[in-house]
Amino acid sequence: MGNEMRVLGQRNAPVLVLLSSLGTTSQIFEPQIESFSKWLQVVTIEHPGHLGEPAVESDPRTVGELARRVLGLLDEQGIGRFCVCGISLGGIVAMELAYSYPERVDKLVLACTAPVLSPRSAWLERAQLVRERGPAILVDTLLPRWFPPGFDGAHPQVVARVAEMIGTVDSDGYANACLAIADADLSQHIASIDAKTLVIAGRFDPVVPPGVALDYAMDIPGASFVTLAGSAHLPSLSEPELFAQLVLEHLVGDPRRRGRTARSMILFSRISFDFGCKKGQNNNTNGILIMKITPLKNALTFTALTSLVIGFSGCLYSNTYAPVSYRSATPIDVKAAASDPIVSGQGCTYVALWLVSWGNSGYA
Repeated sequence: MGNEMRVLGQRNAPVLVLLSSLGTTSQIFEPQIESFSKWLQVVTIEHPGHLGEPAVESDPRTVGELARRVLGLLDEQGIGRFCVCGISLGGIVAMELAYSYPERVDKLVLACTAPVLSPRSAWLERAQLVRERGPAILVDTLLPRWFPPGFDGAHPQVVARVAEMIGTVDSDGYANACLAIADADLSQHIASIDAKTLVIAGRFDPVVPPGVALDYAMDIPGASFVTLAGSAHLPSLSEPELFAQLVLEHLVGDPRRRGRTARSMILFSRISFDFGCKKGQNNNTNGILIMKITPLKNALTFTALTSLVIGFSGCLYSNTYAPVSYRSATPIDVKAAASDPIVSGQGCTYVALWLVSWGNSGYA
């Protein structure tokens, strides 16, 4: 086993495979490795060429080939069934694994990714540019898209580390990954995914905006969805603690150990929110929460909602539902709610609640 793969954590625990984004390495998961390793056997797998090793002719050039490469490395370690968490390109590979090899994938976390990333021509152009000038030429373009506003000033060392990762990737390895993304289209297959799935979006992500992530999350049976209000394309670095809580809660549960914030976010499947905050408007204002819940699966969900509505009459507060969960919600157009298929029909239950401002803490 070379540097392309690491096995960490608890040997007899469930296996979590971590797959990074295009142009990065498993270092983007370093803030979570320690907490993940306490409960899981963690396997990090690097994309070909992303550690700087020269690309070879046999390197994968499609998402299917990348997925088979992952399975081959896991087979070498005797790993059978596993969970997988992927960001961006890693998420596309994770979808392919869950769709094509359902007997191997137990649970799935898809962060800042989509079944298809258009347009294809843009990826082909980027592949050509990188082959000619190297991936470092992309640093100034990519970093502002990968981190939320102000992050570079508050965390310059994190941004510098990611810039170094991009510059280290082998040119042909990066270009081959671009070709894989260009030809990937799993949009017709994700409805067949039966692994328990959590979809995570970043509020400031221009690559996969929250609305796009929510659209495809709705096509995955039983998927849960959450938007992180302080993240763009790399949530594991922008909001590392919250990202870790969400992933662990989804994979191994036990809210007493994971934190109430994560529990409140994942208790409901497929959620959409609006806080009445328009672009340029002060976010520290009251708003309306529109919560979509798939057909109620248990009495706990119904009881919790009923208690909130009746018990607080316009002020939402509970020891179970931490305010941060509402700051991490996806804005939608309240006026369009009645006609929007995401917020109407399909035998779902809806609840409208007034939220109070939580000081300077963001949306709510």
